[in-house]
Amino acid sequence: MALDVTVPVPHTGGNMSEETLTRIMTAAITAARAPSPEEAATQEETKKRLAHRRMTMLRLVETEQKSILRRQALCSHRKPDGEVAMGGQPMANGRMYKICLRCQKVLVDEPTQEMTLAVNELQRQANEGKMTISRDGKVTVADVEMQVR
Repeated sequence: MALDVTVPVPHTGGNMSEETLTRIMTAAITAARAPSPEEAATQEETKKRLAHRRMTMLRLVETEQKSILRRQALCSHRKPDGEVAMGGQPMANGRMYKICLRCQKVLVDEPTQEMTLAVNELQRQANEGKMTISRDGKVTVADVEMQVR
């Protein structure tokens, strides 16, 4: 590959200054690193193709999200026989996380004040040693025995 580097060099009688030599070397290195016109065209085409692919993927994701939200908004959260189609898990913080088994919408029920007070009371009794749980699953709170399943 031939380099076409044109740098004006002042005639100094054969002695080049360090600055002139630096300019020549910088220009030569820059020219050597520059892609050929074919390589530049290929790189530009690749950039365009990747940008188009990204935009297409973004549109697909947006369409899918809209479809999911639409399906969830239209869902009755009931099975064909009319029963509720929700599964859930109570958490230690009192929240109840539920998910529709048909559309996968997640619902979070915040604890009521009564629930929060009851949980706090159970924690207090457990901390004071008034609540015990036996190996067979029997819970005793303030001398009242219950069976836990």
